[in-house]
Amino acid sequence: MPEPLRIVELAARSETGPTREHNEDRYLAADGLLAVADGMGGARAGEVAAQMAMDSLESVRRAADAEDLAGALRRANEDIHAASSEPDKSGMGTTATAGVVRGSSLYLAHVGDSRAYLWRDGALEALTEDHSVVAELVRSGQLTKAEAATHPHRNVITRALGAAPSVEIDTPEQGLLAGDIILICSDGLSGAIPDKQIGATIAGGGGLDAIAERLVAIANESSGADNVTVVIGRVDDAPAEPPLGGGAGSGERRSLPVFEEARTRSRRGLKPLVAAALTLLALGIGAVAWVDSRSFTLRESSGEIEVARGLPIGLQRTWQPTGVPASALEEAGDPLTGGTRGRGEAVRDAVDLIWSRGITLPKPLSTPDPDPAAARPRPAPTATGPEQP
Repeated sequence: MPEPLRIVELAARSETGPTREHNEDRYLAADGLLAVADGMGGARAGEVAAQMAMDSLESVRRAADAEDLAGALRRANEDIHAASSEPDKSGMGTTATAGVVRGSSLYLAHVGDSRAYLWRDGALEALTEDHSVVAELVRSGQLTKAEAATHPHRNVITRALGAAPSVEIDTPEQGLLAGDIILICSDGLSGAIPDKQIGATIAGGGGLDAIAERLVAIANESSGADNVTVVIGRVDDAPAEPPLGGGAGSGERRSLPVFEEARTRSRRGLKPLVAAALTLLALGIGAVAWVDSRSFTLRESSGEIEVARGLPIGLQRTWQPTGVPASALEEAGDPLTGGTRGRGEAVRDAVDLIWSRGITLPKPLSTPDPDPAAARPRPAPTATGPEQP
């Protein structure tokens, strides 16, 4: 029987990035449990959804296997979906990838496009599959990995916590050996740099704190378009170091308290936000700018449908192309849905549009019809011989 293993070195780092206004990622790193959630939704609803996922996992941080983790994520899905009915949380959701080390195995629960990796003997292996439009196209052979890296739908996920009343959770299992390194990250890392570069960074050696810091720095330098979160642990049969707490941070803090602080912070912020909103409304221009930054629409641009950010009063700018030709809607007789919406709603509508009008599936093969001439009955042959007198 393999020797029981435990996490003997642990590091985590989460940063907002140079272009985002706030960090919607959350993580946990304690008691053999590693987890990352990448929230999405209008205003600050994304970070609320991600924190709800981490809170649910926190309740089973001494989980025995993947089913414990999957059960926690299903409960989080129900809670997030119910909370998304609130006007300021409409369309919110989150990815979630969690792993627990028990015995000599890593048990995983996964939904979305955050990822889990294993580093062993100088090689990096992905342990999870992305639930995204381009990943589905790669798996079906319609795109190469190189094409997927620059595809206009590469940021559109097909499965997330909170998007529907129920969700399917992947639960892969991986055997572990002493010295293995487990990496769980948001797509702020995996979407910014290729797996080969992630592996080369780990191969560079040093403590896990230094590796996590290098990974985040490289992602920010390469893209910087998203929050980036890294949780990394090394397993061995030696005594474990004290665990990190759960939470999310900007690098200056290794951890933050979990959802209770988020709720307290939210309550503390209500009165200042109301006062600020009234002030902005009085100033007029400030109010328009505030609403404009949180408004998204679907529109036609250069013959294609795109998600635009900004109010439809001349302030709109391209936020995310869908790759769906406008002619596809015209041919189907579908009107383009107008009106402003939150970012989460816009992403959801864009995904629906991509799947219904933007992805052409190959026609199923069928048996060819027989040759009509060959199918007609032939006249029976008649006997021939000398003419009768």
